[in-house]
Amino acid sequence: MEVVWSILSFLGNQLIGFAFGLAASFVASIYYTKWSNRRNTQQYRSLVGTWIEVNNLLQDRLISICQFYFCSSDGSLKFDGHSYDNDGREYYRWWSVILQIDDRERRMAYIYETQRIGDTKKDEGFGCNVLHFDQRLSRWDIARGYFLDLEEAKPRHTKMRRFEEVASLLKRSLDPSSENDRRLIVEELIKQK
Repeated sequence: MEVVWSILSFLGNQLIGFAFGLAASFVASIYYTKWSNRRNTQQYRSLVGTWIEVNNLLQDRLISICQFYFCSSDGSLKFDGHSYDNDGREYYRWWSVILQIDDRERRMAYIYETQRIGDTKKDEGFGCNVLHFDQRLSRWDIARGYFLDLEEAKPRHTKMRRFEEVASLLKRSLDPSSENDRRLIVEELIKQK
């Protein structure tokens, strides 16, 4: 009988040790994932800022002004923006819900929500951008991309440039945080389409 109790005690201790080890591994994997995500997205810090996006399909909202930023609560990279109609009025607003960068393929995939100004209905979509590292400037740029509302069947291919670069091409000194300057750049680009 003493041998049976010894075996049961040994198995009980092993089971308790296994449970603690499993719990510790689970907690460690959560912390490692958070650390890894922050480390991986921090290398893309040069994407942070205001960008101009022009798509090839939507004639009623050809231009968007968007920004990349890091979320203060979890450190993840976020992407949001405003689309403008042909009169330079804000037409849609949209924001990333999930954004993931594949380091091997240098692709940024994101799921977004969008809402037409003055409407309560929200729609969802998917987008993908191909990233390129500019060695000369030591920064990440977006080579090309596309996005697709879930209710649509045809992706809208886009080109993106930094706000400052577009302002320079237009030979203007514009502030991306100024609503008037944003509207001015949209109006200038609409005139040139």
